[in-house]
Amino acid sequence: METVERKTILAPGDMLGCYRIEGFLGKGGFGVTYVALDTQLQLLVAIKEYMPEQLAARASDNSIEPRTAREYPMFDWGLSRFIREAQTLAKFNHPNIVRVMAVFELNGTAYMVMEYERGHDLKQLSTHPGFNSEENLKRIMGPIIDGLSEVHRRGYIHRDIKPANILVRKNGVPVLLDFGSARQANAEQTQALTALVTVGYAPLEQYNDTADKEQGPWTDIYALAAVLYFAITGNAPVDSTLRGSAVLNDRPDPLAALSLLQPAGYSASFCRAIDWALSFKIADRPQTVEQWRERLLGDDDVTVLRPRTSAAPTGRRPPPPPAAHDSSATKVNTGEKSAGWRNPPRQTSVAPENSFRSQEGASRFEAAQQDSTAAVAPEPVDHFDWETSDAARISSGQTGAGHPQPARLRWWVGGTMILILIASMAGFWYWQRTAQDQSTITATQADRRETLQANQAEAARQAELERTRQAEAERQAELERTRQAEAERQAELERTRQAETERQAELERAVRAEAARQAELERARQAEAERQAELERTRQAEAARQAELERTRQAEAERQAELERARQAEAELERARQAEAERQAELERKNNAEANQQEDRDSSSDPVTRGATTEPMVDPSRPITEADMSRVLGQFNALTRAITLKDHAEVRRLTSESERNYAYLDYVFDNFVRIDVAVSNISVSR
Repeated sequence: METVERKTILAPGDMLGCYRIEGFLGKGGFGVTYVALDTQLQLLVAIKEYMPEQLAARASDNSIEPRTAREYPMFDWGLSRFIREAQTLAKFNHPNIVRVMAVFELNGTAYMVMEYERGHDLKQLSTHPGFNSEENLKRIMGPIIDGLSEVHRRGYIHRDIKPANILVRKNGVPVLLDFGSARQANAEQTQALTALVTVGYAPLEQYNDTADKEQGPWTDIYALAAVLYFAITGNAPVDSTLRGSAVLNDRPDPLAALSLLQPAGYSASFCRAIDWALSFKIADRPQTVEQWRERLLGDDDVTVLRPRTSAAPTGRRPPPPPAAHDSSATKVNTGEKSAGWRNPPRQTSVAPENSFRSQEGASRFEAAQQDSTAAVAPEPVDHFDWETSDAARISSGQTGAGHPQPARLRWWVGGTMILILIASMAGFWYWQRTAQDQSTITATQADRRETLQANQAEAARQAELERTRQAEAERQAELERTRQAEAERQAELERTRQAETERQAELERAVRAEAARQAELERARQAEAERQAELERTRQAEAARQAELERTRQAEAERQAELERARQAEAELERARQAEAERQAELERKNNAEANQQEDRDSSSDPVTRGATTEPMVDPSRPITEADMSRVLGQFNALTRAITLKDHAEVRRLTSESERNYAYLDYVFDNFVRIDVAVSNISVSR
């Protein structure tokens, strides 16, 4: 398990909705993967967080924000791509493709919830002894190809197949992880998004900014073959950009083909299928995974390659195995094959038992061997089994010890025995020579038949080699034409890239200028917003002031109206007082006139009646006393109370009858809540 700094990852116990982070699983250039617990289902899940550390940083509240304003477009593009990846995976329901359960946005980024797969990826398993056998690799690749076929059938491409993205579960079932490594949208994103192309596992078309249409199932096939190459050799293939630089400049392809490396324990067909999928040109690769599967997993050729020796093969057969003492005459054909060169059939000849070769027969045999043009010769016989012939086992006659012979007889017997021995030896020599010659002739004929068969096989092999050389020459010529066409295409692509680079540079300048303009506009918008806010506050203050003024004006208007009504009432009262004064004056004059008339009548009438005249209430001839004033003021006070209490009856009792005055007082009583009355300027005259 990797160890990373705490500030770049979520801590155990952090919550993402209903998911509680339990631990850290892995981290890449564009994301961090955690193991979490779904607290609602009580189920362990894997959560992948979009966290491009080159573009963004994590804040103290766990939110993800781009490092600068310039990173926002790339960050947003990657975020949308991450969400599309989750939506793509959610469409698949295959046992060999990781299943996406949910995707959601939080903390300024997005999270992909997947099934928690327990196991080890191929990068980890490649170090285990025996794991990378051909049988085991085929057992893993079969289901992965099935899952990839389903992906291609739905119109998608993985684009990031590598050992770390193939997980083998604990039950041995493999699963394909981490989809969605799409091509970058423009050159500005190329540098920041290089993590989407894994060096050694990506073909050349994945490095081309404008080659999305050139990518297809063959792109994933190249990457899957690169994974197998890594599993077999322990090293990733040479980067496709280095291969392209060499091939397009008429230099040998730096990638060593497996069929030339001849790794021990792998069949030739298996190695050739991997080499086919790792072809530099798109047209030379399998176009579908089904087409490649037939060659990769087929059982038509199960020949197992052995380690290649340092010495080049020669026409001489290697030394025979140690066990060369078989008594039976055998001929062994190993049938061994190789892709880079062929070993001729291995033949082992063993001399028949109880035979040997004379010097003459051996010399004829060696001459026949020298005349042969076969690529391989029978092994020399380095052991013979010698046995004494029964004819050579001659026992001398023995005489009895008790019967001595005469000397002459002994000579005759001795001479006869010598002659018999000489004759026997001559006969035995003749018989043995004849048998030896016959054996030599038989062995020579068998050797010649073997030599003829070897010559025929060699001739067939040479013809096959000639056809192979012609096919190779044609292939090289075709390859040369292809290289020239590819060079022209690459030159055109280079011109297109240069034009695209210039266009992207211009676009970059335009983007920077636009960003500066947008920043300036943003500052202007913020200043305008602040100004509008200040104006709004001013308008609100002015509205409040105007409302206050309006209330003041309304109060003033009411006060003025009240004053106007008071003035009108005062004027009306003044007119009423004047009328009353005039009336009183008129009454005074009438009273005076009546008094005068009365006096005249009294003065002319009888003195008795004159003494009975009613005396006036106030004697005009006498001065006004305090009692008079108190009585008058008491009446005014009573009138004041009656007006204040709005007592109509009391007012009518205390005042002279006048409908005009009563109407005015009724109006005042009905329209004013409170009436303040004051009596002033009382004047008295006789």
